[in-house]
Amino acid sequence: MNKQLLSLSFSTSNSILLVGAGYMGVEYAKALKKLKKKFVVIGRGEKSAKEFEKQIGQKVLTGGLDSYLRENKNTPAMAIVALSEEQLGTAAINLLNHGVKLILVEKPAGLDFEDIKNVYNLLKRKKLKFMWVITGGFMPLWKKLEK
Repeated sequence: MNKQLLSLSFSTSNSILLVGAGYMGVEYAKALKKLKKKFVVIGRGEKSAKEFEKQIGQKVLTGGLDSYLRENKNTPAMAIVALSEEQLGTAAINLLNHGVKLILVEKPAGLDFEDIKNVYNLLKRKKLKFMWVITGGFMPLWKKLEK
């Protein structure tokens, strides 16, 4: 992770951590900017970071979420996870274990049922309340988790 960009990290707990600088990350950033919300963007690669910066006009901390969490001990008020399906569950768990209490995870919230169940079980263990927006296609999965 670029040490100079760590100055963009959270000085207060009012910031939002946007994890992912790809297409969905760009879309969330547009919404956050319209809402005049402060946010820090974490990405993995230089290519998506440069494209994000070109479209949004904001620097991206590259190196990925794991690197960011190792180097930054401050906890954001909220995180938005806009990654590929195979990374959603792991990212959510890492953020929860880092102390983030409010996380919006892009659907479907994990790679498969086990991945989503792991996130759900951690939320229950930590006694965190959450809201999950579910489309009709995910309703059977939600009912399985509740059992």
